[in-house]
Amino acid sequence: MTLAFLNLILLSVTPSHFSCGPFLLQPGPTGMTIVVDHETPVQAELRYRVAGAKTDVVVRHESPIRHHVFSLKELRPGTEYVYSVTSRAKLASGEHRFRTLPIAPDRYRIVAVGDVRTLPLRWHKVSKRMFHHESDALFAIGTGDYPSDGRRYKQWIAQFFKPARAFLGHMPLWPAIGNHESTRRHDDLTRKEESKYFSLFELPGNERWYRVDYELLTLLIIDSNSRMGPGEAQYKWLRKQLRSLRNRFTIVAFHHGVLTSGPHGKLHADETPRERPLDEGRRFLVPLFEMYGVDLVLNGHDHLYERSEKDGVVYIVTGGGGAPLYKINESANRFQKVAVSANHYLTLDIAPAGIELAAVDTAGKVLDRKSIPVSARSLARRHHFLTARIADTLSLRPRAGDPPVIEGVISNPLDHDLAVTIQAATDPAVRLGSDARFELAPGARRTFELAAAGFEKKTADARWREVQHASLTLRLQGRDQATILDTTVDKRVVLRPPTFEAGALPSASVDGELSEWSALPAMTIDGQTPIVKGKKSFKGADDLGASVKLAHAGGRLHVAVSVSDDAVVSDAKTSIMESDSIHLMFVGPDGKPLPLNSFGASGRTESGAGGEGIESKTTTRPGGWTLEASFPAAALGLDEAIARGARIRFDLLIVDRDDAPGVPSYHRLWTKSLSVKDTSSFGSLILRE
Repeated sequence: MTLAFLNLILLSVTPSHFSCGPFLLQPGPTGMTIVVDHETPVQAELRYRVAGAKTDVVVRHESPIRHHVFSLKELRPGTEYVYSVTSRAKLASGEHRFRTLPIAPDRYRIVAVGDVRTLPLRWHKVSKRMFHHESDALFAIGTGDYPSDGRRYKQWIAQFFKPARAFLGHMPLWPAIGNHESTRRHDDLTRKEESKYFSLFELPGNERWYRVDYELLTLLIIDSNSRMGPGEAQYKWLRKQLRSLRNRFTIVAFHHGVLTSGPHGKLHADETPRERPLDEGRRFLVPLFEMYGVDLVLNGHDHLYERSEKDGVVYIVTGGGGAPLYKINESANRFQKVAVSANHYLTLDIAPAGIELAAVDTAGKVLDRKSIPVSARSLARRHHFLTARIADTLSLRPRAGDPPVIEGVISNPLDHDLAVTIQAATDPAVRLGSDARFELAPGARRTFELAAAGFEKKTADARWREVQHASLTLRLQGRDQATILDTTVDKRVVLRPPTFEAGALPSASVDGELSEWSALPAMTIDGQTPIVKGKKSFKGADDLGASVKLAHAGGRLHVAVSVSDDAVVSDAKTSIMESDSIHLMFVGPDGKPLPLNSFGASGRTESGAGGEGIESKTTTRPGGWTLEASFPAAALGLDEAIARGARIRFDLLIVDRDDAPGVPSYHRLWTKSLSVKDTSSFGSLILRE
């Protein structure tokens, strides 16, 4: 038997590898995504187990397809697993290992690498170094350019997956898109997507830009090949993420380096970057990073290592993953701190005190080190958002009684215990009962009751102005991702709302003529009622005043408002909320606000006004205008006709726009803000004979 014949026999029985993979995506404490992709449709079978266990979990895909995605759930956090993928088509991955993310580690390492295309032997050397020396890293960030041409499937195999088979089968990847992936712009619908990038990777969101949150870290991946200017979808998304609650450190990763001395940083004669992504990045993204306190920006594109620093943000070009190296200082970069032309990768050690960054070449030499301490801005930002996050879970409402009781609900969104202490803001000596101090475990929800005796009742010249409220201060103490929280939240609870007694009209016709209302009591909009916006525009009683009356007749609620106004401005060409208008707000029986009912001085109506059964009439006159309106029970969320004894919570807003330019003045009966959703300060209407 010849040696050639023996080799032929061995080749016939030795399984081949899948074209691409297995590779790992979307790591989590209890989940992992394993992907294999093959040039022809095949069946696939995944076997996995906890390292050291004897029994495999088996997942079979019987239908022959090219792209197999195994989304594993309910795994153990911080645990090593062994897995392999095989196919009846004599394909086998061999044995690989991965580790799920641990819960709340004190510190951890991740790696970053970019521009691995074209020279597979160099990429193999970089990935081999990471596989053997960074195996404890939790995941990798890719800054783009994986093959030379992302439209060519064989280049994905030869230049990216095959040279780094061991590394990609062990280390989960969060990739950004490079220009060599050859994807079309997200808004370019004129041409077909030819890149294989989206058919290979399984990523969150729209897969071009997405967010990853893990202990201490918020990672934002964006697509610098797509438009990044104000008004663009990507810019709006990025700005929204930067304005939201983030973890202790923020890293933004994308391909085109905004601060670089490589050849891609060259400028036109007018000193603007030659390449559009660099131009947009410098003009639009850098100001966002500085404004919202981004800690670290990771880029590629230029095949070198470079660290730059500008206004508190560290910028790294990590483009030395295997592509042909570029010379440094080919273009001006006045923010440069270190630049080296070498194959390399980054290590990022994340801890509460800061990020320790190192650039490492294929021989293990450290090219650069940088400490990025946690910033005071980051701590203040998290403190602010954590306070708001807790406050959003807080609900307080009165329960009738003598004395009344305050019922409350609060949740703990932190990852540590939350201590809550409640006291009266105006008089700490007021006793609120045993529920005024308690602790909540992470994720717990608590209901509590506070004794509301001792809060003074505000007296006034009319009952409809009188209100009893409790001003409370909640002290919140806890910890989340090493952020110490010690803050206060002030809340005002209306114990007894102001009330207005509305009598009955013998008859009422909605004609804008208010003579039949003359004997009924009125509320007045004057200098004592809240001006919630445009205070400087209000010139006193001669500028605006109003008499507000409510009554019931024929099973309906009637409203009459007589407005004294030195200049009635028609709302025919402006928003009804920016012109002379009256807005009535009611609360339904379920406690939720009903649609706003808006009436303009010219007779125009919006929103709930004009709904089925609602009648209205406005009339202008010298020195003012009047509104008469009538509401059926259904418009107020009631099943039965409106009659004596009914209680309806409501408020009113009058907008006064004068002829002179400027902001209109906005006047309320009770509520001290412009919000129509916050009904806590609404008055109570009681229907009498």
